[in-house]
Order: sequence, then structure tokens, then C-alpha cells
Amino acid sequence: MGSISPEDRCVACSMGRGLINSRGAFLNVSKIYGRVIDDLIEGEAHLGYGSMICRSCSSGESNLCIDCGLSELVMIRNITSDENMIFIEGSEFPRVYRCPECYDRNTRYEQSIQREIDTDLYTCSYCEREWDGNAQCPCTMGVYSSDEEDEEDSLKKESLIQREIMNILDILEINKEGLRDGDYLNAMNGLKKLHDHSKRS
Repeated sequence: MGSISPEDRCVACSMGRGLINSRGAFLNVSKIYGRVIDDLIEGEAHLGYGSMICRSCSSGESNLCIDCGLSELVMIRNITSDENMIFIEGSEFPRVYRCPECYDRNTRYEQSIQREIDTDLYTCSYCEREWDGNAQCPCTMGVYSSDEEDEEDSLKKESLIQREIMNILDILEINKEGLRDGDYLNAMNGLKKLHDHSKRS
């Protein structure tokens, strides 16, 4: 399979024309009338001569679906009067948005993963704690304590960590325009790892 030519790729999101054209296929204007709601258009001069950009990326400050890249503004411009559709803010950190179709797909995926996790839990015979069974239960290694004080301290630490992560996120959001390419993404990925780790601890 050959590579996609620059004329068939968005300079902003790097998606090919086929993927861009499939955005919003769940809308009535696409299902009933066969209209493509997102396509490549000629980019502005500062993007380079002959460069192409998709309508979603050129729509300005609109929310973009984290999965397919559809712009909320492009979707709203193409919904019919009988459709009541909005982007949904995901539960992920940092904040992400999904179009209705990607939100439904992601919800089904998370439910299937949760079913797998729920069926694979083991109960420790010593502390009756549920865990995944991939390692020795911490209670038998001397690192797990069931004291209520330890649990309260753990909750206080988690709350403090979550507050500080949100403070750093707000600072990054305010100053993201001044960061070099990649630094903002690296910082957000680091915050997500901290967030995930603090939830597991």
C-alpha cells in the first residue's frame, strides 16, 4: 500500500482524505443525503504553498473529538433540526472531548474492558482484599495495613495530589501558546501518568 500524497493529507492533524471524509458519517445529512461534512480545503499562505487543511482543523477554537478529529463547530453547522447532538467531555485527564459516535464507541470499549477486569479479580485469603492476581498480595509482603488511620492518610494524600495536578493543568492551559512544540504534550502526558498512578496507589 502506497503512502498518502501531501495533497491528500491535512497539514494540521496529518489525517488522510479518506479518514477526514468519514467524520460525521453518523449525522442525518451524511446518512440520508450522502453529504461529506469534513473535507480538505486549501490552506492559508502561512501553511505553505499548496498545503491542504481539513475543515475541522481550520474551524478555530472549536473542540475537537480526541478520537476522530471532528470539530464540534463543523458538526453543529451540519446537524438537522431534529438532531440534538453535542460533544461530550470525557472522564480522561487531561480534558478531552468526543463526538457522539466516538463517545458511544469508547463507552462500549470501556464496558468490555471493565467486564474483563471484574472477572479476573482474586480475593486474598488473609485480608479479603480484591486484586488482579498478577503478583503477591501486599498484605503478605508486610506493606499493606488495614488500619483506618493509614486509609485516611492515603485519601488525604490522594486528594492533595489531585488538587496539585489540577493546579499544574490550569497553569499549562494558560501558558500553552508559549511552550515549544512537544513540550505541552509531554507535560500533559506526564500529568496523566501522575494522575493514573495516584489513583492506583
